Amino acid sequence: MPSDDARHRLERAQAGFLRALTGSAPSPPGFERSDVEAAAESLASKRRRAVARTWPSLARALGDGFRERFDAFARQTPLPARGGPLADGRAFIELLSREGPLPEAVSRQVLGVDLRFRRSGDGLVPRRGFSLVHGVLPASGYRLLGIRWAGHGERWFRLPAGMAVPVVLGRRWSSQRS
Repeated sequence: MPSDDARHRLERAQAGFLRALTGSAPSPPGFERSDVEAAAESLASKRRRAVARTWPSLARALGDGFRERFDAFARQTPLPARGGPLADGRAFIELLSREGPLPEAVSRQVLGVDLRFRRSGDGLVPRRGFSLVHGVLPASGYRLLGIRWAGHGERWFRLPAGMAVPVVLGRRWSSQRS
């Protein structure tokens, strides 16, 4: 069994190598820069393809710009520890939503994910029990209300644009997240 000191050195070396693969640090000693860059590009491509498969409406909405925009995001954002490409895509969408409204198909998919998962500091965690999400679809102005109760399924309601947000359990739900 390795000593604590040897284990800590190995952990630091692995963390440095991982930072180099994500483009946030130089190549570690003993590795050719070109080899690390090639491996980093391969990993970024795999990450992008996984997000495109998981979030097809997003990939379609961004079209040819998906690759460039996602790669820029991936260079600045580590892969989430939990939730895989679903969490990775959700984090990317969060960044995109700050730039302006999302296409309706993407907004619908986001609401579905937010109904089933909650965001945490390290990715997505499945929700338990009751959950509710609400969002406005920018193109049509309709509101979507999703209700999920573990073991009982989920229901979606499309409300006209002018309709007030329902009062649920004495609390007014006006945000997209529950």
